[in-house]
Amino acid sequence: CDDNNHLLTPLDFTGPSVILQGSSLNIAVTKMVEYTKKSLQETFRFTHLHGGKIRIRTLQEYNEG
Repeated sequence: CDDNNHLLTPLDFTGPSVILQGSSLNIAVTKMVEYTKKSLQETFRFTHLHGGKIRIRTLQEYNEG
């Protein structure tokens, strides 16, 4: 994964992995959720690979605001 890309992979739910080049993390999360077939809870987690670092994040972080 290039340093300008975001790679998101669902952990607690079934959905697509998303690679987005040089764009907003919020857009990537939105795309991942759009293609998920079940209702999601804010506590569901996904991995976020960006800049060579992997983080575990929750959907709640992107639903606020």
